[in-house]
Amino acid sequence: MVPGKEWFSGSSAAFFTLDLPRNKDATFRFTSNLNGLEIKIPELGWKKNKTSLASLEVLGHISDRIKYDKLTMSGEGLELDLRINNNEKFIIERLVREDILDISGAISQNGLEITGGEVNIANYLKVIDSNGKSKFSIPIFVKLDRLDITDSFYIDNFSTSFVSDRINGNFNGLFMGIDPVTGTFNSKLENSSTEILSNNAGAFLQAAGIIKKGAEGSLKLKIDRNNEKIEGRLLTEDLKIYDLPALAKLLQALSIIGLLEQMLGQGLFLTESDINFRLDDDQYIIDRASFFGPSLGISLDGYLDRDDRLLDFQGVFSPVYAINAIGSVLTRKGEGLIGFNFDLWGDPDSPKVLVNPFSVLTPGMFREIFRRPPPKVELDK
Repeated sequence: MVPGKEWFSGSSAAFFTLDLPRNKDATFRFTSNLNGLEIKIPELGWKKNKTSLASLEVLGHISDRIKYDKLTMSGEGLELDLRINNNEKFIIERLVREDILDISGAISQNGLEITGGEVNIANYLKVIDSNGKSKFSIPIFVKLDRLDITDSFYIDNFSTSFVSDRINGNFNGLFMGIDPVTGTFNSKLENSSTEILSNNAGAFLQAAGIIKKGAEGSLKLKIDRNNEKIEGRLLTEDLKIYDLPALAKLLQALSIIGLLEQMLGQGLFLTESDINFRLDDDQYIIDRASFFGPSLGISLDGYLDRDDRLLDFQGVFSPVYAINAIGSVLTRKGEGLIGFNFDLWGDPDSPKVLVNPFSVLTPGMFREIFRRPPPKVELDK
């Protein structure tokens, strides 16, 4: 994995000093500001043009042959501190790509091993060439202290392995430092797909800040990225919710006190949740989400502003879903034959609710007349 000629263009002046001590190996020092040399490292999304400056220092000694001991380089948002063992193993004491990664590891004939540090995968995908392909085919073994998935979500103790020209594999870690997760990832040209699995959906959603308190259940989160377009689907089964302010407000507005007491006590059981979403620069767009259990069914679509933390949802609440769902063949998923149309907006911790009581008189197949056009999320099922 020695850099190829495609990494470099131009030339730069350098200073070379040689020390010849008596009865000791000769040592040398090589330095340059790299002016006049263009450097491209596509695997890091990094480039230095010919007129910009960066510092390079190489230290080594001469015994039976020339041996390099240390290499440091910094400039244009990149810092590299490399120690070299016998010209065979390169110890990465620190590699920093500003706002993208800060890692340590080693490079040898066995491949690249990342032994610690942090990586922001969202920022990394923004700077690499989505149409490019690695010129090397080497095994990569990764153990990170933290992998930032977005500005809000991260995985601690992240570990995986893959081959550089075929970026796909399995991973495991602690979502938000709390919930153990496993998953798979695959990246090809401008497309990437990630699937995250959890055996404690309640802990996952609580750590993500989606619910205040939850427990149990299984979860599958699939995220597809196509250039700047990010879409996904979240599925849960057998989830218990103990505290969700938006749901509490809805139950209060509908005067369903028994279900509210159940949620705050033994927990509200949801047999299944299914959410399609799209992530834009400043908001989450939810389309045809559904939640249902023996006691209730809910369909939902709308928007959640990521910066201001404000929501704007509309949906249908169907009570006693275990019985009411008999007519659901004529309605959306999560809706029964009898249901109340509602609007939910404002702060997620204290939202406002408006229920249309007359919608309960409308058969399920005609319920769309009370709805605004929903946002569209095109995701392969």
